[in-house]
Parts: sequence; C-alpha cells; structure tokens
Amino acid sequence: MSKKLLFNARLPLLFFCIGLIAYKFYLLEINSRAILGCDWCLVRKAIFFELQFLFLLGILHFVAGFSRWYWLRFSLRLSVIAILLIMAIDLIVLQQFLVRFTWHEFLKFVSEFSAIMDFSRQLIVSFWSALIAAMVISIILWVLGRYLILDNATTRSPVFLAFVAFGLFGTEYLKPTEFHGPYLQNSIEAFFSSQTRHRPYSDDFANKILAEPEEESRCYEGVGARPDLILLIVESLSMYHSKLFSGLRDWTPQFDSVSQNGRWFSNFYANAINTEQGLVALLTGEPAIARGTGNASTPLFEQFQSSKHTVPHLLNDLDYYTAFLTTGNLGFLGKGDWLKKIGFNLIEGHDAAYYDGMKRFHFDAAPDQALYDRALIELQTHHRKKPVFLTLETVSTHHPFIDPESAAQSEELVFRYADRALGVFVENLKSIGFFDNGYLMIVSDHRAMVPASQDEMVRFGDRAYARIPFSIIGYGLNNEEVVDPFSQIDLLPSLHHWLSQDRHCVNANQGIFLPKTKHQPACIFTRRSYALDDVFIHCGDEDYIIRLDGDRSHYVGAKPPHDLLGSIHRLRLGKDSSH
Repeated sequence: MSKKLLFNARLPLLFFCIGLIAYKFYLLEINSRAILGCDWCLVRKAIFFELQFLFLLGILHFVAGFSRWYWLRFSLRLSVIAILLIMAIDLIVLQQFLVRFTWHEFLKFVSEFSAIMDFSRQLIVSFWSALIAAMVISIILWVLGRYLILDNATTRSPVFLAFVAFGLFGTEYLKPTEFHGPYLQNSIEAFFSSQTRHRPYSDDFANKILAEPEEESRCYEGVGARPDLILLIVESLSMYHSKLFSGLRDWTPQFDSVSQNGRWFSNFYANAINTEQGLVALLTGEPAIARGTGNASTPLFEQFQSSKHTVPHLLNDLDYYTAFLTTGNLGFLGKGDWLKKIGFNLIEGHDAAYYDGMKRFHFDAAPDQALYDRALIELQTHHRKKPVFLTLETVSTHHPFIDPESAAQSEELVFRYADRALGVFVENLKSIGFFDNGYLMIVSDHRAMVPASQDEMVRFGDRAYARIPFSIIGYGLNNEEVVDPFSQIDLLPSLHHWLSQDRHCVNANQGIFLPKTKHQPACIFTRRSYALDDVFIHCGDEDYIIRLDGDRSHYVGAKPPHDLLGSIHRLRLGKDSSH
C-alpha cells in the first residue's frame, strides 16, 4: 500500500482524535463556568489527562508500525479505533447525562440497542442535521477502515517510541487529584475505572452485620383513611425549573399554582440520580443503593424485586386498585417485569392501544397530554369499584428535551409544554370530582441530568444535585409550605401511616409526612452523578460521605457522631427494621 495512502489515513485520524479532545475541553469549559464560575479552571487540569490519552494512542500506533506480523498490526490498530470510539461515546454520554461511559454501563445498556438508537434519532431534529450527521459518520468510518488495513511499517525511530512511552508514565505524576476528578479523567481511565460500589461483601462480614441487633424504631397507630390517590412522577422535574421552589426560573407556573393550593415541600430530596433508581426509592421505600451481595452486573430492578414491602403490595392488601401508566417503553431495563413483580394490578406502556397512531418521541413515548387523557379514562372506569392508587410516569421532559409541539430541542420549551399539560390535567380532575375524595401527589424521579448552575450552588450548595419538588393537592389543603426535610423513600411509610389502621414502625432515618408530618428522618441518603461510588448523607445541616467498597466501605472526610456506616451495610444486605 502506498505512502500516500498511509498519510491519508493517519492525518485525518489525528485530526479526529484532536477534535474529540477539543470537544471534551469545550464541555469542561461550559461546566466550569456554570458550576465554578471560573474560566478554563477545569480545562487546565484536564490537559494532563488528555496528554496521557494521546501518549497511549501513540504507543499503540507506533508499535503496530514496528511489527512485522500482520495480525499484531491489525490488533493494535483495531485497539486504537476502539479507544477513539469509546471516547466519542463517552463525550456524548457526558454531554447528555453528566456521567461517564464505563464498562459497567456498557454491560448494562448493551442489550437496549433499540432504545439507544431511538434516543439518538431524537438528537437529529431536521433533514439537514441528519444529512450532516450521516456524512460525518461515513467519513469517520472510511478513515478508520483505511487505517485498519494499512500494512506499512512506520519510519519513526525507537527513540521516538521511547519518548512517547516516557510521556505516558510521566504525565501520571502531573495529573491533579481533586474533587472533579471523575470529569477530568480521559475516556479510557473512566471506562476502565475501578468501581468500588460493585464489590460485594464477604460472607463473614455479611453474617456479622446480619447478626447485629435491629435498629431502634418508633411505632405509630395508622390513620386508616381511604382516599383515591394519584402519584404523578414528572421526568427530571427540578427545583430550578420552578419559581415557587427555587426563585430561579419561572418555567412551571401551573405546577407552582396547583402546589400553592395544597401542601408543598420545599426541602424534599431525591435518593436517586436516574429514573430506575427513583422508581425503586419511591415504590420500595429503600434508597436505590446496589446490594452488597451477588453479581455486580445484576440489574438494579432485579435487586429490588423480591421484597413484599412495596407501595403496590401495601395498597393491594388495603383493597386498593393499583395501576401504573406511562407512555414509555416498559421493556427498557426490564421495567415492566419489575412493576409486575412488586404488585401493580395494571401496567401499561407505549404499546397500549390508546396510543395507536400518535406521534412518538424518545422511548417510543406519546406526549404527556396523551398519558393524562388515558389516566382520566382509567379513573372513570374504576373510580366507584374500590379506592384507586394510580401511578403516572411522564416521559416528555426526558433528555434530549424535545418539545412535542414545536419539535425544537429546548429544555425550557419542553418543561413549559409539560406544565401546561399538567394544568389541563388538574382542571379535568376537578371536573370529574376527583378531589372530592382524592389527592394528587406530584414528584420528580430525579433532578435533571445537567450541571448545577452557579445560582443553584449558591442557593442550595452541593445538595442542589439532590433537591427536587414535591407537592400534594386535595381536599382540606391550601398553601401550606413544609420546610421539614423528607425524601422519596419516605413515601411508603407515609402511605402506610395514612391508609392503614395497623400499628407500624419506622427507623430513625425514615420519615412520615402523610397526612401531616409525623416523623422526620434523622438523615437522608442521596447520590451524585459525579461520584457514583459514594453515598451522600444529609443530617440536618451536616453532610457526610460514605465510599462504597464492600467490607472496606468507609467515610470520606468527617465522621458523624452516630453509626451511619452500619445503616448503609444493613440497607445493602436487605436488613431493614421497618420491614
């Protein structure tokens, strides 16, 4: 093969690599201004990480050129291509979800190819953007293919190779160790990073924890109320979207208005960073911290499917009709199977006949308004047979924020659309008399997967990544702000207290807020997308961090005056005194 071909394959490949690194710097610069209020402060630190990335690619490339064996050249060049593709995927994931692309996430989502392709299509909002994307991808694949089949040996000397190798190891000592490390890492470091949260407990350690006495609990007599209930889970609804809850933006005037007509919780927390975790926390009453036993690759839903202590099981025992309705694809990550196992009587997703012929968006979902219209039909069908507990999960406000009305990609427009649809839904509930003996609870599954702005950080501190709105409207409620801290996991014990007449118990870190505040949690367990191995614990005004690492799980920084680490161990081993 000619030297001209060698040049033509190598140079575009180099430009592609430099372009990816430049885009990484661009993302870091946006985030450093939004989060830290400084220019280039993250980029300067990331340079050493990306130099190491370049040196790694250089070694693989030059060793491939030195080799006389075709199979070795082919394998090494294939590794170069794989590394560049990992980086490209990593940057897309970082830009869209504020997390890194890791080996564990690859294993988790590799079977969801159709959902990934559907999400990717949502990013292409016009014919011209689709054409440009197709042309760029075609050129990149052509360059990668030409590079892969090269059989020329490099003319570089072993001295140059030694220099590159020295650079690979030398930059390791120049990389800063600091709080934003997970974002600064190059894509290969992030992909193969040690994820200590997946390390299981040893049998001896687990047996020791399970043999310890139960946590102290406090018991109450149930109220025994029988209202109809709707739990509305609004995708990615965040404090900063609401003027009422944050004072920052005014994108949800309808939500703010209906909240002020009920009880609204200005100090409410998500125990989760994604929808999967949010559903687990809301419907099982446990923070969605991966279990400390078994295979680390076991999907989260499978880890929380055997418990009989779930919201739908509780309400079924109280002779409620329970239904879960969404316009999203229930096959994604096995959500539909999990919802069935935790006890819902009816489960409907995107393939329900009601949505036939409607325009679809990400996760095959029809717009939120269609979900609300379907919910009204379900309420009128079953309203007089027995009390109803209806869980609605919206999708329209999911990344990449495609407005169903204009098809524009805009976070503001899509939340304004969702807010208008919510306002219409509430008015329709009033018209059918739902609020005569019914309550609507509105909550988010998690904070939006975007960086916290400087304004948010000033107002809420790092807790901005866990704060979400929650409100309940219905008979007898009017403009009551609840400032006491609660979280998603407190929904199950709160419903138990409100609806059951039984004596029931909660531990120190569980709360009861329905029908009124009865028991405040001592501490609240939350997560962060930038530190997936850590659990962030908020006890009053004090914050603590626990690094998940099997038997060696430990505090990062200050230690609390009470045993939070033991509480984490018991949660991860499925030992909960309230159950």
